[in-house]
Order: sequence, then structure tokens, then C-alpha cells
Amino acid sequence: MTWVAWRQHRTVLLGALAFIVLVAGWLIWLRLRIDAGAEALGLTECTRQDPYSCPGGLQEQLSAYSRVGDLTIWTMTGLLIAPVLVGVLAGATVFARDYEQRTHVFSLTQTISRTRWWATKTAVLGIPLTLAMVGLGMLVTWARSPVRMVLVSKLVTPMFQSEGVVLGGYFLLAFALATALGLFLRSTIATIVVSFIVYAAVFGALAVFRADLLPADQLTAVAGDQEGLSALEAQMPEDAWVLAHDYYDANGDQVTLNILACDEGQFISACYLEQGAIQERMTVHPPSHFWPLQLLESGVLAVLAAAALAGSLVSLRRRGL
Repeated sequence: MTWVAWRQHRTVLLGALAFIVLVAGWLIWLRLRIDAGAEALGLTECTRQDPYSCPGGLQEQLSAYSRVGDLTIWTMTGLLIAPVLVGVLAGATVFARDYEQRTHVFSLTQTISRTRWWATKTAVLGIPLTLAMVGLGMLVTWARSPVRMVLVSKLVTPMFQSEGVVLGGYFLLAFALATALGLFLRSTIATIVVSFIVYAAVFGALAVFRADLLPADQLTAVAGDQEGLSALEAQMPEDAWVLAHDYYDANGDQVTLNILACDEGQFISACYLEQGAIQERMTVHPPSHFWPLQLLESGVLAVLAAAALAGSLVSLRRRGL
């Protein structure tokens, strides 16, 4: 059965792997371009250790290699499409095409069980492509690391979903949805359309609730005081994801500040105090939360994918030809 599944899906599998290899080649070229720019500016060592420590490195590199930042941003944004595109198009061919062409009748009337038919066809495409997508996500993390200071935090969309193990998780979800819906809808086009819609809904929901997967850190300082502001900024890690930045009065109630109400030349601290703000609070996810959030979100995606696949297997075993 494995050989039959390979023969049936090898074009899709090899085509998807070729696409992933092409993207990987682009990422390697982009990293070499970044490294060449750092070397020309004498910033190679500091970008390898900590890009934020490079003296003037950010502005110098952007001015000398202005396309690097733009190329990286476009690449990261484009990688949002890769998991769903490959996952849905590959998953829609697993069962939907068989039912359209009626080739499933031949398979299911042989000695092979429905469970083995389902598992073999799903595994032949799903396992190698999921592993390839995880590898691609890790390559993205490596490629963008020297210029992360020119981008938004790696914890926010689109950066977070475009790298690390979660890239494989989003592919797995898209693939599982398309595979399962192919058994329900038995139409390739309908499967592709509905899979994209469901995937978009899950993607949006996870983007909203990601901040709640892990407790965030809260930083506090005296509102408007120069020393307080410096203390708050000193507590603020580079590349952190700021969830909230608010001001509170003596009773602990939130205060809405009006900066325009401050008189010209007036100290910010005095202006803030006139409006009742005595404390500044910032809620953040520090960069150290990146990998825990990656693993947590990947776990959520794996559970959703497993539920979709399990539902498709139950449907297959109960439904007629």
C-alpha cells in the first residue's frame, strides 16, 4: 500500500518539497547577503553575538544595504502563505481526488482495511512535508537572526508564525484540515475553499489569544519621572512584545493621559501628576518567551490537526463508499 500511495502522490510530494527547497535557497542567500553587509561594516562579530550591541550597526547597515531589511520583511510576510498553500493543496489531493475519480472504490474493495488505507495515504504526504516545514522554520530563525533589531518583535504576527517549529505546526493544521474535509466533501475545489476559510479563522484566533498562552511579565515605574522612565526602559528587554502600557492613579485606577494638555516647557512628571497618574505599568512578553510560546502554539496546532484527522477516520469507517 505504501508503494501505491507513493506512486499516486509522488508528483505532489516532490513538487511541494521542491518548493520548500527553493524557499530554503532564498533564505540562505538572504543570510549570506546580511552577513556580507555586516562584514563590510566590520560588524560580523557583534551580529553573531548580539546584534543589539553593535555600535551604530542598525542605521549603518540599513543605509549601506537598504534592501536587506525590506527583503527580510517581505520574506517573513510571504512565509505566512507557505504553510497553508502547501498544506491545503497537498491535503486536498489525499482523498478528495480519489473520490472524484472513483479510484477509492478499487482500494477499499481489496483486502486492505480502511484504517490502513487512510493512515498510509496520510503519512506518505504528511510526515515528510511536516518535517520539511519544521526544518524550513528553523532555517528562517537562523536567516533573520542578525537583523532582528530592524524588524518588529519576533513574538508578533507575522514574525512569530513565519519561523521556528510553529511553521511546521501551521502546515500540519492546513494539511489535516484539507485531508479531513476531502473525505467529508469529496470535492477537490470545495475542499480547498473550505480549508482556506477554516484555516484563516484558526490563524486569526491564535494570533489574538497567543498572548494568553503564557503569563506575561509586568514592569512598573513612577509615572513621568525621568528616573522612573529610565528604570522602566532598563527593565524592558530588547525585542520584547508589549501587550499593554498604561498609567494608574493613587487608588490603582487606570488613567487616560492627554499629552496635549501639558504646557510647553512643563516637566512631564508634573503634567502627569496633574492628571492623577503616579504609576506607569507595562505588560510584556520578553524574548525568552519565544520558544515556550512556539512550543505551546505548536502543541495547540498539533491537537487541532489530530482532532481533524481523527474525525476523518471515524467518518471513513462509518460512511459507505
